[in-house]
Amino acid sequence: MTSPIPPRNLIPGQYQIGNLIMGRGTTVRVETFDIKPYDVNPQDHQVSLSDEMRFGIDSFKPTTIEITFHVLHNRLLPGYEDRIPNFWKDMPKAADFQREWRFDEGRKIWGSIKPLYVCGKDRVTRMVYGRPRQFTYAKDSEYTESVQCIGEFQRSDTLAYTATESYVELAGGAVPWYFIRPDGDSPTWFRIVAFGPMTNPKFLVGNHNIDLATSIEEGEILEVSSYPWMRRAVNSNRINLAANMIGNSQYLDRMQIPYNQVVPIRWTSDELNTWYPDLGNKSWEEDIQSEKMFRLPDFYEQITGRTVVRLDVFNFVNQEPFWTPSKFIGSGVLSSTNVIIDREHLFNSEYQYSEARITEPFGGRSGIVIMCNDDMTNYVVLDVQTGVFNEDKLVIRHGTGPTSWSTSKAEHTLGPIGSFSETDRVGIGYNPDNNTYSAYLNGNIVANWVDTGNITDTVNGRHQAYIFDMDGNLLTWGTGFRNLLFYDRKGGVPQPIPPGETPFGPPPAGSLVGRAFLLWHDAWSTIV
Repeated sequence: MTSPIPPRNLIPGQYQIGNLIMGRGTTVRVETFDIKPYDVNPQDHQVSLSDEMRFGIDSFKPTTIEITFHVLHNRLLPGYEDRIPNFWKDMPKAADFQREWRFDEGRKIWGSIKPLYVCGKDRVTRMVYGRPRQFTYAKDSEYTESVQCIGEFQRSDTLAYTATESYVELAGGAVPWYFIRPDGDSPTWFRIVAFGPMTNPKFLVGNHNIDLATSIEEGEILEVSSYPWMRRAVNSNRINLAANMIGNSQYLDRMQIPYNQVVPIRWTSDELNTWYPDLGNKSWEEDIQSEKMFRLPDFYEQITGRTVVRLDVFNFVNQEPFWTPSKFIGSGVLSSTNVIIDREHLFNSEYQYSEARITEPFGGRSGIVIMCNDDMTNYVVLDVQTGVFNEDKLVIRHGTGPTSWSTSKAEHTLGPIGSFSETDRVGIGYNPDNNTYSAYLNGNIVANWVDTGNITDTVNGRHQAYIFDMDGNLLTWGTGFRNLLFYDRKGGVPQPIPPGETPFGPPPAGSLVGRAFLLWHDAWSTIV
């Protein structure tokens, strides 16, 4: 699109297109601002030999806004013309509006659009994107005091957007910040602006994971935008990075922030030594009925049993245009302990942490493993016990084989059956400064084990793994895990903002890692 002219300080009842303002307090009186209803493209069909209708996917087709306005003649009363000769110089004429509606600067450019600004009674200036189309003006005469004009504006979508762009910083590292967009009344597009240094950055906004296989040097800027009027992935060197986007990150036209919902936001990179697999609430492109649903990402190796990606029919996520069951990993067969190990991602040091969100805690035991060596003969596991045959508890154990582990080293009991919730996050981490393994529940430490005998191999243990159905019998299943997260605590730490500096901008010179920001225009279903 062409670079939009920013709105001036409009007051209620004023409109702006290009650099021309009309409406209240101007020499251009707006008679009507007629918003045409959008068309609906349904995919309904009559059920054969039945009185029923089956509904398919509905889509909206934006239509037009028709503005009728009167442009006052640029002249003074007879006898006063030479008193204030420049009085009308800056006042718009009908020819100026005709020129704006021709849109010569973008008319022959594919996809080019321009905004129409409207200030409503709430004093919020909204912008409607589209293209000026037909323009009609009345015949002028010696006796008319104004020229009537009718301008047609073709909308590009059915929403209006707050002209002012808002922003918030993304948390750097594993633990997200939680953000809610209280203004507007519809889902809206967003963009991410990141300052280097970053290597292979990953950005999390709600259910959207945006991964890029690229490096941003110190002083460089990266922008990933889902705005319909500037949908792109570029850096400050004008290099198109669309080809560097991984997996579903490429589908920028699906990335929106919901209205009035709490969403996690964070970013990670190789400098932060943080990663996450394409599981949990991530939207996969494969159809949910496809057999691919029952596979694992290639970086997991199945050690014993069978572990699969499954549907959580009790928890749904919004994957436009439908709400669909979320996905998780869990046991694929009964009466068997199922063990997988991550062969692709390695912890960089012994400062290890891994967590997941519990799914279907109906009965049995499953484990989250850190400090695991190559052949899985030395590791530490967080045993998550749920269901009929156990009290709900978290137990730290030491493992000596894929299906062999010690008695309890430390534990935390929640209570009887049903104490766990499917919103609970459980995790295990190691602090080499005091040789302590800690069990976490919803981010809080609930149990500690100090490895005084140094039985864990902290030199060669760099893998993480999962164990499902640790009991391995017909009457147990083991809890599933989703929203998987694992990272190395020894990674770089985002530098604080020096006093007196603007909160939006690059990190201090020489910082270990960069900064990232989420920006958006609030979306409205109505214009005024």
